[in-house]
Amino acid sequence: MTLYRFEQIEEKIINIIGQLIVDLRNDYFEEYVLLIARADYNKNIGDIQCDTTPYDFYNLQQFARDETREKFMIEYINRFKYRLTNQTTLSDACIEYDINIQLMIYSHVWESQMMLKTLRRIASIINNNGYEWRILFTKENGAFLPRNQFIENSILKPLKEQRQDLYKLLCTAYNSNLRNDFSHSDYLIKVKDRNIISYETEGCAYKQQLSFEEWNEIFVKSILLSYYLQKIIDERLQNYTKDESPKPVNVKIPYRNNPDEKLLCSIEPYYDESIGLYRFRYYQNK
Repeated sequence: MTLYRFEQIEEKIINIIGQLIVDLRNDYFEEYVLLIARADYNKNIGDIQCDTTPYDFYNLQQFARDETREKFMIEYINRFKYRLTNQTTLSDACIEYDINIQLMIYSHVWESQMMLKTLRRIASIINNNGYEWRILFTKENGAFLPRNQFIENSILKPLKEQRQDLYKLLCTAYNSNLRNDFSHSDYLIKVKDRNIISYETEGCAYKQQLSFEEWNEIFVKSILLSYYLQKIIDERLQNYTKDESPKPVNVKIPYRNNPDEKLLCSIEPYYDESIGLYRFRYYQNK
């Protein structure tokens, strides 16, 4: 991949996500506020018997579980772009090592609950289904829901008719076969032939073959999508008091024992000195 192509993809992703957030703000303001406030279900509160609502904002524990992955990914993005800028040539051994690192980062991107929850909530909002406070990665019987089923049914299908630009971006960035094959060690990197082969689970038949050029497109789109989706939303939160009225916002928050019913509450932004960031909190009317 060239630096020019990397920057083309980067610009396109920034524009797609930036315009999406603007449209959410203009068309679904209440849901937009909940999205940038990182409204979520707090299982630690939900599992105890108390009157406190288990639904809160900017749960630091949720961010902590994604922090190491994101920091590593950002460090890799910077090094990758530096190599492109300086047209660094790698040995065959280094290329194979590097692609293995990329595959790990790629798999982690599409396992990230933070990113998948954000995409799912966006899909729900633009389909006029409101803000989805609690998102489960399990089936009704409690069994684990495979990521590819969640992504295809809860994100891609709802986006297909409502947000074609984001849908097409996701379709070109997500490759479930490659993610699964890396996780199960059913892949082979052939540096001399410049391709990555995925194998069937049983036997030695090829399931998929990607050139390095095709893989670079998939990888770069995924990591930049992951990075800018969180970055742009976080910037909107931190700039909220400058961009919007400082008045409290009315939102509908689910009841603890009956999530299908909503309580109308007011929330407001405030500066949390303990972490040096803006967050939202419930506003108590006097």
